[in-house]
Parts: sequence; structure tokens; C-alpha cells
Amino acid sequence: MTADRTTARRAKRQDGTHPGHRAAGRRARRASHRRRAGMRRRPLLTLLLSGCLLTGLVAAGIAWDPFTAGAGQWAGAPRTGEPRPGTPGAPGSGPSGKAAPAPGKTRGGSGKGAEPVPDAGDRIDKRPAGALPFDMPEPAALRSAAGAGRKLVFAHYFTPYPLSLDNVRADKDYYTRNYLDPEGEKGKHERYGGLLRDRPLPVTPKSGNWELANLQQEVRTARTAGLDGFTLDMLSLSGPNWERANLLMEAARSVDPHFKIMLMPDMTSLKTDDPAVVAGAVAALAKSPSAHRLADGRLVVSPSRPRSATPPGGPASRTS
Repeated sequence: MTADRTTARRAKRQDGTHPGHRAAGRRARRASHRRRAGMRRRPLLTLLLSGCLLTGLVAAGIAWDPFTAGAGQWAGAPRTGEPRPGTPGAPGSGPSGKAAPAPGKTRGGSGKGAEPVPDAGDRIDKRPAGALPFDMPEPAALRSAAGAGRKLVFAHYFTPYPLSLDNVRADKDYYTRNYLDPEGEKGKHERYGGLLRDRPLPVTPKSGNWELANLQQEVRTARTAGLDGFTLDMLSLSGPNWERANLLMEAARSVDPHFKIMLMPDMTSLKTDDPAVVAGAVAALAKSPSAHRLADGRLVVSPSRPRSATPPGGPASRTS
């Protein structure tokens, strides 16, 4: 009898019909429901924590200023939002950030032929700090090599696009009004969105011979970059481009006697097939001490597409 009752109780425990086991089962189910509800809330909590972490990272990125003194080579660069040296409204036009004197001072009066006194911002004795991932050598190191094995570096100079075309503020000058604006020059560049997408660095208007002063500034910039000279694209034998070519020879001579101009007659642009006319134009520019010559005095000439013109004593060859 006792054995039968014990067997019955054991059977009830196994099939879960015992009252105590039913209550324990309900508690277990309620606990499991609570665990599942907590699991449903955890993704929301995780999302909130991730949002807080992302907000903290963004705030830290905004607070870090790459142009502070502790930011290495970035320290010399202008702060974001500040005008860069050489642009209208900049507090200083030199690498030291000092305010430049009033531009356009000239020697010998204020007429067209007066020689301009270079602005303080144009005197570049040391390479300004820049946002480059490597250290640039100073100009003196680039130009200190001597001997026959020295490699010279020339940059192509295209006379139609000087620093300024009309000596007007950059926000109203010819570049802004006509070359960058699709409707400029009476809309003739409208179908391709304007003649240019970029322009030379703006300069402040100058008095006196402002074109010569701006060319002198371009020579200084090239010299600071370590260039040895310009390859001058001779586009015409008269007019603004020819006048600018002559001024460039003078600018190079006045800034640095070692800065040379290599002459490049552009035979696709010069309106002549007469070799004597071309030779005369080259000889006129070659009178300048800035014309590039070899050690033995021979003039270096680098024509563009010379085969498109008639050579002396022979027929024209029109192949490219």
C-alpha cells in the first residue's frame, strides 16, 4: 500500500500534475517571460549606447584643431575660416602673417614706366609651411647643386593668364566676370560652363606698373618652389602676349639674375611662316640677360611643333 502511494507520487512528479510542481512550472514560465522581455529591451539600450558613443567621437573630432601648435607641420598653416595669405582681406600676405605695407609703391614716380617696389608679402625667403604629408626641402637646397651634372627645372609659362588682367579686385576682375562666369564675354562660353574652372591666386590692385609687379611676384613664387626658370610660350609677335613676354624677361632679371627664361616659339600660334620673322622675335627677347643660355653662351630655344612651319630653304612639313 505504501509502495503504491510512493509510486503514484513519483508518477505525478514526472508528468507535472503535482500541485507543487505546477506552481513551480508557473514561476519558471513567468521568469522565462521576464527574461525574454528583458532581451527585447536590450537592443534598444545597445542602440542608445552606440548613439552616445558616436556623438562623443564627433564632438572629439570637432574639438581637435589640426592647425594648433601641437599639430606638427600643420601649425604654420592658416586656421580654417581665415583668409589665406595673398587673398583679399587676408591679415598678412607673408609666411610670418605680418601685415604687408600698402601695395603699389614705386621707385621714380607713379607713372606706367616706374619700377615697382616689391610688397613685403612678395619677398619669400623661406618656404611657408603647408599641408603636405612630407617635408619639402628649402629652395636653397634645391638650387645649391653645381656643376655640369645639375638638373634644371623649368615650368611652362602661358602668357594669357597672368595674376591679374585688369588690376581690379578679385571679386570683380576679368577672371570673375568673364572667364569663370558661364555668361561672361557675352555668353560665348556658356555651352561648356565658362572658359575656366580655376584662376591664378588673387592679388591686390597696385599702382604704377602693376603688370611688371605681378610678374615679379610670379618669379618669386617659382623661385621659392625651387624652379630654375620658365619656358616662355611665345604665342604672338605683337599685342598683349608679346608685351607680357618682354615684361617677363625684365621681371626675371630684376628679381633673380639666376632665374632664366627658355624661349619657346609656338608655331601653332604665331601668324607667320617666315623663319626670318620668327628668328627676329627670338633674337629680340634673347637680348635680355634672363634668356637661358648654355655655359658656352649658346641660346637655348625650345620650339613647339616646329614642323608645322616652313624651315629655311625647304618646303613645309605639315605632319605632327
